[in-house]
Amino acid sequence: MRRLLSAIAFEMKLQFRHGFYTAYILISAVYIAILRAIPDAGVRKTAETVITFSDPATLGFYFVGGMVLLEKNQRILDPLMVTPFTPDEYLISKTVSLTVLSAAAGSAVRIGAFGFEGDWVAFAAGLVLSSVFFTLFGIGVAVRCHGVNQYFIGSTAASLVLCVPILQTLHIWNAPWFYALPSHASLLFIGSSFERLPGWMYLYGISVLSLWIAGAYVWARHSFVQYVIFRIGEGREAAR
Repeated sequence: MRRLLSAIAFEMKLQFRHGFYTAYILISAVYIAILRAIPDAGVRKTAETVITFSDPATLGFYFVGGMVLLEKNQRILDPLMVTPFTPDEYLISKTVSLTVLSAAAGSAVRIGAFGFEGDWVAFAAGLVLSSVFFTLFGIGVAVRCHGVNQYFIGSTAASLVLCVPILQTLHIWNAPWFYALPSHASLLFIGSSFERLPGWMYLYGISVLSLWIAGAYVWARHSFVQYVIFRIGEGREAAR
């Protein structure tokens, strides 16, 4: 546990050093200014839902891709073969640190635009669980890629499918199968946080997101072991 906490703290320091927090202070300020400039309350709430989901909530999906690919290219991951640091600790440290940044950015935008109005339990559930899922999913995609271009092509294709329920939020298209996607539950929590949700919606949303998170974790761990740990081991065997 101490090693894991140290790894999380190290990731957060690294992100701060690389300007992630500075960038999101500026980005959040821009979002707040945009939202506060929208006169219609209904439109402002819809815009806040879309902004929170498409940026802070899925922040880890894009950031983690660049981080993992950089570590692969710089061969930073090679020492994992000879240290006690486990794939699980790697996944958890990346996910928790980026979720903290996501939660801070999303909460700042929400407070700056609306104050403490609404159901913060629903908002926090949508923001945090979305960030956890998309970060894990991003790791699973990134470790399979050899470069940034390949990652963004693969991640964009996946996003187009996973994020289709945003069309429902924008009142463009609705379909029953949206309920099976994690983004539908995320948007439900984030978008409905201005009013109290029925109990069954909490159960639905948390269940769907938890199942997708569990699947993403298993897939990301398998991908990490298969495409990083085994590849490092094979390279060392070939070099002998």
